[in-house]
Amino acid sequence: MKDDAYERRTLLNNLGRVMQLTARISEMRPVPPTIGNLIERNPILEDEPLLEYLDRTMLVEDFITRSLRAFCLWPQWLLTDPLDRNAFAASVREHLFKGNRRGWKLFAARVRGEVDWFDAQEEHWPLSAHIALSAPAFNEPESGERDTDVAVTDIERGYDTEATAESIEGLTPVRERGRANEQLPETRG
Repeated sequence: MKDDAYERRTLLNNLGRVMQLTARISEMRPVPPTIGNLIERNPILEDEPLLEYLDRTMLVEDFITRSLRAFCLWPQWLLTDPLDRNAFAASVREHLFKGNRRGWKLFAARVRGEVDWFDAQEEHWPLSAHIALSAPAFNEPESGERDTDVAVTDIERGYDTEATAESIEGLTPVRERGRANEQLPETRG
C-alpha cells in the first residue's frame, strides 16, 4: 500500500493539473462552447484525464464553474489528518459527473491507478450530507447581512484583517507599519 504522503502529493498534482487546465481554457479566445468543441479544436486535450471522460456536450463555461466547485476544498482536505477519503471523490463526482455514471467510473478507475482508495467503495450518486454541508456557499448574503459584519482574522499572523494596511509587501498589521523589513530584527522606540 502506498504511503499517505505519496497519496496526498498525487491528489495535489491532480488538483494542480485541473487548475492549470481551467486557467488555460479561460485564456482562450474565443472560448469553444462545449467540451467536444474544445477537444476538436485542441486534439492534444483528448487524452487529458479529466476532459477525456466528461460529457462532450457540457458547456465549457459550466466546466470551469463546476471544476472550481469540485476541487475548491481539496487544499483544505489535504491538510487534514486523517484524510476524509470519501470527500475527494464525492465532490468531483457530484459537480462534474452528475448524470454521467460511465464517465465517472472510468475517471475514478484512472485516479485509483495512483491512489488505491479513490472511490474504491463506489459511493452512491447523491452527494453525501458531509460534503454538501462543508462546501462553501456561492450565494449572496441574506438581505440585511453584510460581509463586513463578520470578524475576519488572519490565521497565519494572528491579527484582525480590519487592523491592516496595504503596502508593497502586502497586508501588514497597522501596529507593524514602521517595520521596513520583516527579516530584520524589530526596532521599536
